[in-house]
Formats: sequence, C-alpha cells, structure tokens
Amino acid sequence: MRSLQTVLSRLVGLVYLIWMLFATPAIAVPNWSYEGSSDPGHWSELQSDYALCAAGQAQSPINLRSQDLSRDHETLSIDYHPAPLDEVNNGRTLTMNYAAGNSLALNNQTYELVQFHFHAPSEHLIDNKASAMELHLVHKNAANELAVLGVMIQPGATNPLLDELWQNMPVVEEENIPQLEIDVNSLLPRDRSFYHYQGSLTTPPCSESVNWAILKQPIQASRQQINTFKSRFHANARPVQALNHRTIQFSDSLS
Repeated sequence: MRSLQTVLSRLVGLVYLIWMLFATPAIAVPNWSYEGSSDPGHWSELQSDYALCAAGQAQSPINLRSQDLSRDHETLSIDYHPAPLDEVNNGRTLTMNYAAGNSLALNNQTYELVQFHFHAPSEHLIDNKASAMELHLVHKNAANELAVLGVMIQPGATNPLLDELWQNMPVVEEENIPQLEIDVNSLLPRDRSFYHYQGSLTTPPCSESVNWAILKQPIQASRQQINTFKSRFHANARPVQALNHRTIQFSDSLS
C-alpha cells in the first residue's frame, strides 16, 4: 500500500509540474537586433541594463573628423602571432575567439586579445565616410578593462585569411567549428597610425570606458568576400553617436 501511495504521489507531482510548464506564460527574454522594434534606436527600452545605449555620453561608434583631432604622440604596440581559434556564428556577426598569448599595448598599458569580429558596413566613419566593413579586435587587461582595435576594410584585392575564415563560417547560430590556426597579423595594415578616444561597446549593454584605437590605413578584401559576409549577416552596424566634447587623439606610426 505504501508503495502504491508513493507512486501516486510522484504521479501527482509530475502532472502538476507539466501543468505549471504549460500553464505559466513564458517570460520573454529581451533580445536586441539591428532591425525593427529591437533596432539600435530601441536598445535602451529592451531592458534596464541597456540604459546607457540612450543615456550614455561617451558612446561608440563616432565620426572621426579631421577638425576634431588633437595631434599626439601616443604609442601603440601590437604583438600578435599564429594561434588557434574557434569561429562562432551568433546570428549577428562572425566571432573568432582567439587563443591566449596575443596582446596589444596602448600607451604602455597591456591588453590581451580575446576575440575579433566584423561589421558591415563599418561602424566608425572617417571624415564622414564609411568603409565596406570594419574589423574589431577586442582586448582585455588584468583589471578587466577593454581596448578595441578597429581596422577598416575596403574593396580591393582578395585577402587569403578572410577566404579561410569565410570557408569555415558556421551556418547555424552559436555553432562552433573545429579549431583553426591563423595569423591575425594578416588582417592588419602596415601603417599603424591611429585614432584614439574613450568610448563604449557598440552593442548592448553599451558599457562605457572602452579604449578605442582605430587604424587610419584600411586593409582590402575582394567585393566577393565582402558580399559573402553581407549575405550571411544583414547590416550590423550601430549608427554613429554624438562626440559630446570628447577628445580624439591622432598619432602617426612610429614604425
């Protein structure tokens, strides 16, 4: 009898659990995008964590205009070498999670390369002009502060490394592929002259205090490579934000 009561009790509990799952409305998880009612103009409305997307005074990207520049002698040192990575399609862009051991030093502060990804068209403008694409190399230091190196991509010669990345591009969202080993130096221009300013993440939650270094010289990709990316990811660029009296430093390459 006790065994039967136990079985009945468990059965009742299971029925209740199933009823709760189907009777309780699903809680909508706020999700941002670049189109429609969840586009950049609505990010701050999606959840409280995104408030800075509208209220922030040091937001990115910006228009890097010649008349706003301050000529400076800041230093940028890049130490990249071949390393394995995982490619991830998160539905908004193609993200490469790079192995540890690669770094960038901005004004003698060292940041470790964590990942890089792409936007099309470019998010930053240079003298009011957008590039076809923009590469963002995201770095973090020991204090979890961020520095992002931006590289403009313009139509031109085929980039062999992009070919390799595109050929291994995951189709399914969040799908990882087996590790590749690449040299991200192939995605950097020879001239390291750069713009530097204090900004934010260009995606929610739009956190500020991000060190941005944007290389002046672009790299090239073929139109086919650019169109391949754009066919997988629709326009994924946040509009430019107000400068709000921030200073933009420009430093010539020392190499």
